[in-house]
Amino acid sequence: MELTRPENHITERDFLATVVEYAQAHGWLCHHVLESRHYAKRIGPGFPDLLMARRGSLQARLLVVELKSEKGRVTAEQKEWLDLFRSAGIPAFVWRPSQWDAI
Repeated sequence: MELTRPENHITERDFLATVVEYAQAHGWLCHHVLESRHYAKRIGPGFPDLLMARRGSLQARLLVVELKSEKGRVTAEQKEWLDLFRSAGIPAFVWRPSQWDAI
């Protein structure tokens, strides 16, 4: 499935929808918490936008992704979560629309 490259001025919500659609078309399971403000009350602020998992030929893969618009800033809490996942050996990224070719 080929999706149109998102424009750099796309909203984070639309960018999320594009990423999830593309990922699911390529065999990834995606989890996004719709009401992140309510979720943050239980686990603390800054939890990443998207967890993506896919079963590979040798092992499963898990990615953690924070999605941002081109001008969006990563908060200290978001950075802390991403660093925690990375220290546990789980790839964690901040993706922006301008990085679509790498995504």
